[in-house]
Amino acid sequence: MKPKTTRELRRGNLTTLLRLIYFHEPINRQELSRRSGLSPATVTNLVTQMVEQGLVEQAGIEQSNGGRPREILRIRGEFGYFIGVEVAETQIHSELYDLRLNSRARVHYEITPDTNSPEAVAECVAASIRELEAAAAVTNAEIFAAGVGLPGIVQTVEGVSVFAPNWGWKNVPLRAMLNERLDIQFQIDNGMRGLSLAEALFGAGRGVKDLIVVLLGTGVAAGLITGHQLWRGASNSAGEWGHTCLDKDGPLCRCDHRGCVESYVGAPAIIRRLEEADPVSPLLQAGGQKDVVTALTAEALQGNPVAEAILDDVTLYLGLGIANLVNMFNPSRVVVGGWCGQVLAPYVLPQLPQVVRKYALSEPARIVEFRVSEMDERGVSLGAACLVLETFLAGELLSLVDSPVIG
Repeated sequence: MKPKTTRELRRGNLTTLLRLIYFHEPINRQELSRRSGLSPATVTNLVTQMVEQGLVEQAGIEQSNGGRPREILRIRGEFGYFIGVEVAETQIHSELYDLRLNSRARVHYEITPDTNSPEAVAECVAASIRELEAAAAVTNAEIFAAGVGLPGIVQTVEGVSVFAPNWGWKNVPLRAMLNERLDIQFQIDNGMRGLSLAEALFGAGRGVKDLIVVLLGTGVAAGLITGHQLWRGASNSAGEWGHTCLDKDGPLCRCDHRGCVESYVGAPAIIRRLEEADPVSPLLQAGGQKDVVTALTAEALQGNPVAEAILDDVTLYLGLGIANLVNMFNPSRVVVGGWCGQVLAPYVLPQLPQVVRKYALSEPARIVEFRVSEMDERGVSLGAACLVLETFLAGELLSLVDSPVIG
């Protein structure tokens, strides 16, 4: 192997300490040395540099056993800011976060089929960011980058929305369009991937090395975390689990194939089953998709036989789909999320492990546990910010890496 350069060693040491402080704060220098394996001198050198730059601050003093009191450290939130943007089928939700991922401002726009052209969406995203900056009195120079979560397949290097079938988008150069409007860095990715990362870092997947986040909504997808890292695949389209086939002769899916997981457990599929079972059901008048699925779940929990039969089928097909994921990826935890998954969870989650263990191989099924997502309706915007956070913690947005101080 080629020997590492001084800069590469410095980057590695710096980012190791930065991640430790970020996820284990407040923490003292002695503990940083123990956890990182770096010498006390190297730790002191680099921590001093981070404090002088304003990235890290003293969080207090702790008493040691017989020794001198120890300074404990934490990340300084005001060192810089991230923006997370969710571009969904019916809304654009943008939030400004400090470095500790505390939300400082948020903006929400509704969009319709008449306002979801690439140009209209790019202008809306840019306008939302300008509003955030004004609300929080933050300038472009203080923002490290903005993460944007999109539906469909996204080419992250070029920032291109390769395929968003519900909008008819193909090969839309969204990053370039945003850069024409704002002088900040943009990181473009699939919103599901960001939400899964947020779940892994701050939600029901915390501390789990191998995790699958199953997301149910209008669409269906899965976020894959292996070795604490997002698994993207060769073309960044890993996780399109909703379009894996359970039955070649099954219901028609919006991808134009039949029998996809989504065609059984996505919100439109659940509502279609209700319409078939009881075309005059008052539940169909509850409102939008979320209102109908919420009402249906409440009825099932109260023993309504029609609602129970529908959600029992949903549990079966969801379990079949997850069993395939368990066999292929051997996760230690599966988190059920997305707005539809969270609504269904009180009825579905108690039965789901039994279904998965029936259809998956015994060994991977034996060790997997199931949780409901801890993300709220703003999880995708937080996830988009987490994509930027990961880049920051890797040292790619840090000028400190090029400092003459060597660790």
